[in-house]
Amino acid sequence: MEGRVELVALDQQNVKQLRRLNTVLFPFPFGEQYYQEPETLAELARLAMVDGKHYAGAVRCSLDSQSDVLYIMSLGVLAPFRDLGIGSSLLSHALAYAAKCGVASVQLHVWTQNADAAAWYRSRGFREVLVVEHYYRKLDPHSAILMRKDL
Repeated sequence: MEGRVELVALDQQNVKQLRRLNTVLFPFPFGEQYYQEPETLAELARLAMVDGKHYAGAVRCSLDSQSDVLYIMSLGVLAPFRDLGIGSSLLSHALAYAAKCGVASVQLHVWTQNADAAAWYRSRGFREVLVVEHYYRKLDPHSAILMRKDL
């Protein structure tokens, strides 16, 4: 599948698309706070649209200026759209925003069973910092890899 990819800001009209994507992409639900006040997120969230009609992926971040970190809460792309560079575009958006904010690093957690995701992030300059036990309550195993890219 090929097409024109556009990253669009999250708002009240399309936040339901983020919910739908996350339901398919992740084996656990996100809490209600994750979806609240989408218009206040500015550059911290983007949806990827293909040909102006298909929501294909998303990234959602948080900024912790006290710890000097941009945290990627979720980044995912639906399987039929995975070879279009959408994930790389979403990650590039997050990294560019982190650089603009002047933070020292970008961090995220990857489920220890998701070797493909961990490899994908490693190939983009992230390194494994540590394994966090009991990170995911609803997955088995419960552990996650904390990954970091210094800017």
